[in-house]
Amino acid sequence: MSSHRRPAADLWPVAARLVRAMGDAAESVLVVGGLVPPTLVRGDWAPPHLGTGDIDVSVLTAPITAGVNLADIETALDQVGLTRGPGRGGWGYVGTVDGVPVLVELLCDVPGAGG
Repeated sequence: MSSHRRPAADLWPVAARLVRAMGDAAESVLVVGGLVPPTLVRGDWAPPHLGTGDIDVSVLTAPITAGVNLADIETALDQVGLTRGPGRGGWGYVGTVDGVPVLVELLCDVPGAGG
């Protein structure tokens, strides 16, 4: 999987498809990282965005809404055609979605880890 940067506009449709596939579990995630800046800063005065090579998804482990199953996140990754990436420790998923090479990194807070 190439790690080259591409315009965030290439990955937003994939991120939206992934979040829709999560159903109720989407309440427990936030899209973070390189996809966020172009949604926050726009206009001629804004510096050009460098792009991003992945979709970073922060999994909110607390509070989890009653009835939400975090396994639905993995099911959604499978549904859009992503599989666990080799050497990613189970947190990275790779594939090609609608002709776009995609890397999804799942992130979460680790209590006591700082930072």
